[in-house]
Amino acid sequence: MADDIAVTPGSGASVAADDVGGVLYQRVKLAIGADGSAADASLAAPLPSSDAGPAWASSYTYTTSADMTTAADLTAAPTGGQKLVITDIILSSDTAILFEFKEETSGTVVGATRIPADGAVQFTPRGKWKLATADKKLQGEASAAANVYVTVFYYSEA
Repeated sequence: MADDIAVTPGSGASVAADDVGGVLYQRVKLAIGADGSAADASLAAPLPSSDAGPAWASSYTYTTSADMTTAADLTAAPTGGQKLVITDIILSSDTAILFEFKEETSGTVVGATRIPADGAVQFTPRGKWKLATADKKLQGEASAAANVYVTVFYYSEA
C-alpha cells in the first residue's frame, strides 16, 4: 500500500513513504557513482568494492614433533628478500609446556605461550606479526619433551 506524501498538494508530485506503526518513514532509492553521476543500485549487480579479500597469497605448514626442545622450523623461508608475516597459529601439546616462537638464526623470541597438558591454543594476531629480518623462518621451541602439533599460516612481504 502506498503511503506517499504529496510534495505540493495538487501538483501530482509525491515522496515515497511507508507507514510503520503510525509513523511515516521516507523511502529512498540508493544510487552510486562518481561526483556528478548516479546509477541505481541493484540486487542483480554487486555493489562496487575495493575489498577483494586479502592481497596476499597465504601459505601454511604443519609440523609435529615428540621433542622440540631444540628450535625447529615451523615455516618455510619467505620469498627472497622479504619477511614473514604470521596470520594464524594453531598449537597443541600432550604435556604442559612453555612454547616459544623464535626468529631463525638470531634466536630472538617473538612470542611465547604456556600450554596445559592435552591443551591447545590459537593465535590470530590483530595486527601484523612480522619477523624483523628478511629471509628468516619462524621456529618453535618447547620447554620440555612433548608431542606438539603446530600449524602456521603466513605470507611474505617486503
